[in-house]
Amino acid sequence: MQKVSPIAIGKQPMRRKIKKQDNILPCYDTYIKRWQQFEKTIMLKTKNIFLDAEIFVGSGYFHNAKLIELAKHGGNEDVTLYLTEITVNEIRSNIKEDINTVIHQVNEFKKKVHRNGRILKKIEGFKEYIELPKIDSKTDFNKINQSLNDFIEKGKVKLIPYQGIELKNILDKYFNREKPFGDGKKKYEFPDAIVIESIEKWCFDNNEKIYVISGDSDLSDYTSDNIYPLNKVSTILNLINREINVNQAKLEWIDKIYNDNLGLIELKIAKRFTEKFIDEISFELDVSDVQVESLRFFDYSIIRQDEGDIILQMDVDIDFSCSISYTKRTWEDFERKHANIDKATTITVELEFEAYFEDKEHNQDISIHCIYTSIPSEEDVEDWIDGLDYD
Repeated sequence: MQKVSPIAIGKQPMRRKIKKQDNILPCYDTYIKRWQQFEKTIMLKTKNIFLDAEIFVGSGYFHNAKLIELAKHGGNEDVTLYLTEITVNEIRSNIKEDINTVIHQVNEFKKKVHRNGRILKKIEGFKEYIELPKIDSKTDFNKINQSLNDFIEKGKVKLIPYQGIELKNILDKYFNREKPFGDGKKKYEFPDAIVIESIEKWCFDNNEKIYVISGDSDLSDYTSDNIYPLNKVSTILNLINREINVNQAKLEWIDKIYNDNLGLIELKIAKRFTEKFIDEISFELDVSDVQVESLRFFDYSIIRQDEGDIILQMDVDIDFSCSISYTKRTWEDFERKHANIDKATTITVELEFEAYFEDKEHNQDISIHCIYTSIPSEEDVEDWIDGLDYD
């Protein structure tokens, strides 16, 4: 595997020798956008943080490690977390919708298995697939809703009221197609607009500024004198850890561990990516012979820094190749197809260091693990192989 030195923290990625026509990089303009985003987030501008409903929905709700970590900071009063009543109701609505979607999908699966899997009913080991337990929508909703209540309580989350906002401001933005309004097709545009107007009014009334965390571009692209938009929880956790939880000496120590172990980190990431891509991409796609050619690192975020435990998250450009086989149905039979893929894409990686700052002067054993890596989606892989010549 080719080893490529990562971009040093605080240095603009574009100063490296990267040409716009280089095909090995996913997108040249991505570097500019990421650097501009980084420049906006090198210091904590306020301790007020609003979380959009999309953050909870996109993170799988309340068992997400980063949301748990953020709630801990709220509970410790390192920062103050905010929601609105509309946001809470929107989260609950999404919970119900997701549960109903799962119920529908499970019922459809049961029908197919019952119709096509009769031959397996008497075979030991297959019964658990035939007789799936019933999903109780009310009970399961109450369990997840309680997790929302627990998050609010543990994180000492405060609610921003929406009473008293100016409807005229919302209607003006709607007719002028200003953020958070887009093409008018999203059902949440008006609730989002009410949320934004509520936050603006709260900032004005309290002479405060606030971060708005959302993966929804209509919210994350919204800017004003009072609102700082971010699209990732990891970004705000990084700011909290760098400015509140970790002193300069510890920051330099973490950076030294990272840079001194880049070779091992590359191997750990390549191994984790390869195993996950082979095991999890799809039941219908058979992936083999994955070769990671090179990795290029972007600035890391400090997600957690506890005694003896450090978690970093970063984006990584990865060049890799692999072989993919799958079965395609034809008019007469099933045909086995094969394709060789050579791709460059961007993944998200999380690293865990087990090390003690107090022992930094000693020759301590430092454990390094790649605890998470994203992989390309099944849809991405199918797009890659679509139209290729198969053997």
